[in-house]
Amino acid sequence: MTADRSSVILSLSKDQPPDDTGEIAGRAFTLKIWALYLALGLTFFGSLLLAAHDFPRPYDWHLDVMSLLAEPRFNPRAYGIACAGLALSSLFLLFFPRLLRQRLGATAPRTTAVSGFFLYLAALLLFLSGILPGHVPGLGRAHEDFAHAHGVAISLAMLGYYTATLRLPAQYKLQRLGGIPLIVIPFGGFMISRLSLLLPAAWFTPAGYDALRYSPWNRLALWEWIAAIGTYLFLGLLLTLPKEKS
Repeated sequence: MTADRSSVILSLSKDQPPDDTGEIAGRAFTLKIWALYLALGLTFFGSLLLAAHDFPRPYDWHLDVMSLLAEPRFNPRAYGIACAGLALSSLFLLFFPRLLRQRLGATAPRTTAVSGFFLYLAALLLFLSGILPGHVPGLGRAHEDFAHAHGVAISLAMLGYYTATLRLPAQYKLQRLGGIPLIVIPFGGFMISRLSLLLPAAWFTPAGYDALRYSPWNRLALWEWIAAIGTYLFLGLLLTLPKEKS
């Protein structure tokens, strides 16, 4: 009698459909992550593109830095759009240190922790640059100062995350190699372009120095946009990593 009851229970358990609640929840969470990633891109780049569209003169991506779009003096009609986008995108950016720690924390815990700190700092500075446009009494060029500090913080964060990817298993070659064109080259080009301006003019002929100083590849605005796009794409590349088991 007991054996028959056990066989019935066993047969009923085999006939039951598998519990896919966890899989559905995992898919929903993944959709939320990519929705967050899309929202970050739309608020940051979308607001800057709209502000550039209403710029008083044709916006030059080679010469005009992003900060001009959020300056009331230079962009009186649309600086509010740029500032609102910067402030809002910083709030979305706050979610990414935790998401990246879930994917890189076990592989490179210290590097990921330090990178997360700089990413949190970058989000705070981006928020401040958004809510303090142009000149603020008592703070001087607050927006520009916070924007520059944000650039330094996000650079350190991304270089740290790229270093962490170098410790990933060989199967994640895309994430390991993707940081070269998206992070190393943009930030390296930015640093070289800035440092080259500090070289003494006596080291060059007048024509050579002018060619270096006024080269189209030696523009802050150009490398600023390239680095921003590279950072965004690299964040998306890191999100394709699976969550690590601690």
